[in-house]
Amino acid sequence: MALIARQIDGKQVPYDHNFCLAAERGSKHSVALARSINSGVTMEVRTTEPGVQFYAGVYLDVPVPGLEGRVYGPFAGFCLETQVWPDAINHADFPKAVLHPGEVLRQETDYVFSKS
Repeated sequence: MALIARQIDGKQVPYDHNFCLAAERGSKHSVALARSINSGVTMEVRTTEPGVQFYAGVYLDVPVPGLEGRVYGPFAGFCLETQVWPDAINHADFPKAVLHPGEVLRQETDYVFSKS
């Protein structure tokens, strides 16, 4: 377990990392869990994909006010994007990233929210 709001030398860590979880797509299983220590809301990510990209919103700069007029800037959110590994198209031993005509791709990802 690690805090997203982690700092090193007084600066927020600008997470933008891919986690390679499996050598190929497989059955759907849990790959990530995020929990707010303030609200108690939990998000679990379940997927068939072999990787997940974690981005901590370092470049967020939304010019339109959001909820209650708030302006959302850097680190105001995060993403967990399920996918194959980066640069997979250039590596034969990475999970398959090319879909040819007539082939079918079946990928499933669930974002499951709960509150304790």
